[in-house]
Amino acid sequence: MLSTGSSWLPVLSILIFVAGLIKYGERLFALFASNSENFRDSMVTEPDPGPNYAKFMEEFTLKKAEGFYVEAAEVIEIPVPAQPSFPNDNGKLIPEAYELFLKFKCLFADAILSFQDRDSSQHYFHQLEPRQAFDVVEVELGFVFDELYKKHLSCIKLEALFSNDHFIFNFLCLDGFCLPLRDEQVQERDLVITYMLLVVAICLEIYAVWVLINSDWTENWLSRRERTTYSSLIIRWFQRSNKRRWSKKMAQHNLLDLCVRGKSAIRLRNQKFLWKIRKLSWVDNYLEKHWYKTFVDVSPELKDLIFSELARVNEHDSTAFNRRGSFTLEKYGNLHLDWTQEVEFDQRILLWHIATDICYAMEWGDDEEPNRTERKQMSDHSKHISDYMLYLLIACPFMLPIGIGMIRFRDTCAEAKEFLEERNVRFAKPQHARSCSR
Repeated sequence: MLSTGSSWLPVLSILIFVAGLIKYGERLFALFASNSENFRDSMVTEPDPGPNYAKFMEEFTLKKAEGFYVEAAEVIEIPVPAQPSFPNDNGKLIPEAYELFLKFKCLFADAILSFQDRDSSQHYFHQLEPRQAFDVVEVELGFVFDELYKKHLSCIKLEALFSNDHFIFNFLCLDGFCLPLRDEQVQERDLVITYMLLVVAICLEIYAVWVLINSDWTENWLSRRERTTYSSLIIRWFQRSNKRRWSKKMAQHNLLDLCVRGKSAIRLRNQKFLWKIRKLSWVDNYLEKHWYKTFVDVSPELKDLIFSELARVNEHDSTAFNRRGSFTLEKYGNLHLDWTQEVEFDQRILLWHIATDICYAMEWGDDEEPNRTERKQMSDHSKHISDYMLYLLIACPFMLPIGIGMIRFRDTCAEAKEFLEERNVRFAKPQHARSCSR
């Protein structure tokens, strides 16, 4: 098309190349910025030498030598309690979640919180109801996800949304191709393909703007400005009223199900060729992580249980997070199992997961019918949390302390399969409770 002699085609091609360079430049910058090392470096503040103790001691000694009565004492700082807006002002949800995100994002770079941030955040969450606390964490984790895996939306000024460079370049190209020019050397088929590509590019840019308008970054930006301005009114008109930030579901993995369920992946043993394919490391890892994964709804009752237990433990016993299961052992008098508190974190997950699964199966069997009694609900919640922790151990080990969890899981799974095969427990789903009883 550039050899036709038409002066407008080279100009349009330059616009397309410029738009492409800008687009892929943004993507490369996003990938570079999302690197964990760069993310950690971006949060490094100016060096703080701290209090000048040498100068303090010099002045202390000098004053004492001059005959003044001086005494070194520690000043106890009284933390100023946070003033949460819940439950009266729900419009402050996103701004307050953003403030917490700025405080807590250092944890994702292996840094630590200051004691001021720790105390203020604890006081803040103590004032919230379970639903409100989970809403705040939901928005906060959304900010973290965007910071790590998406473009830096927080750095984009909304005043420039509709002057997006590559959007304008693509639109100008489309407008240029729509000029009423006819050239016999330009085939109609090429023009149609060009129109389609430009229209798709513009639609993608419009969709990107729509996603940004409906993001929490935009809502946080609007919360800091007047609601009566024309730009705010226009943006709010395009925003959705009921945004769903996540699926409200929790992934589940069960070790005994992996051993006894009649999945087709296990039946590949009977097919020699397919079994060799499965023995490829990446295929086997994929099956372990995704083939046996299930999902359950995160109910409000489960949120209430988690929040109330954390609040109770944090309020009455500051060392409770180091108890490592001793609450349950003390409650039922099984103190001879204290050795379980000394094992590694990933091994404790496996031990308590198997114990929870066996107790649940012995109590309720394979009955999956909904039972709304309080005892059944608590049992379901315990099992769901246990299965979720095993899912983290298998599929998301980076979210847990460093260990050899995957190796321990595979060794435990192989031991369980051997144990069940010796007792002739068939690989079928209805045999789950039976395998637990064995």
